[in-house]
Amino acid sequence: MQHLISYNDIRLQKHLQFLSSLYLKAEKNEIEGVRGSGFSFEVLKYVRNLRNEIELTEGEIKELEVFVSDLKELKDDLYKAAVSEKESLENKLKEMKSEILQLIVPANIVDDKDIILELSAGVGGQEAMLFAKDMFDMYCHYASWKGWNCELLKFDKTDIGGVKNAHIAVSGQNAFKIFKFESGVHRVQRVPKTEKAGRIHTSTMTVAVLPQPTEIDIEFIQNDIEVKFNDLMEQEVNM
Repeated sequence: MQHLISYNDIRLQKHLQFLSSLYLKAEKNEIEGVRGSGFSFEVLKYVRNLRNEIELTEGEIKELEVFVSDLKELKDDLYKAAVSEKESLENKLKEMKSEILQLIVPANIVDDKDIILELSAGVGGQEAMLFAKDMFDMYCHYASWKGWNCELLKFDKTDIGGVKNAHIAVSGQNAFKIFKFESGVHRVQRVPKTEKAGRIHTSTMTVAVLPQPTEIDIEFIQNDIEVKFNDLMEQEVNM
């Protein structure tokens, strides 16, 4: 998941401090401190513990950086072990920061929507259409692997197996959240099947990811309905 704010952002750190204070209030049964925060007591507790774990890990990494620097000239087994441990902790730190962002940064309100994928061949003639077909197959296979449902809405194919345009309805958990970053122009550089001289060509295709609209329940109240008709309509009714 991509975020427009980093873990070290000062605004986020202030917000984490605020959530930590809410947790301390909730721990003292001051439930009013939790209401309005948008988080349950369990989530506040988990965020606070995760933040503490992040701070501990950052401290361990700093200690290892000094240790590795001191052993840099030797580069013995101890040095290699320290480097390996440092890399492991850095990966762990990255995962924890990503997790805490996912917990407290609001998600897009359409992230859980089903989608319509629109694929169109771009620059490159027949090769662009073959590229669009490759992308079509990739998206369909990925959706199948995720256990999502796919419905083909449009498929304009070419004589050599390419695709001019294709529309696919994809239904599955977090479909828009996962696919939304695929929107835009995609490019490939390769030797096309149609190329006789073995030259590399550049071709493009475009992808549009649209959230599917959901059904809206509308309740009509009898008193709110007003029927109007003209004289001609009245004559027709009375006939």
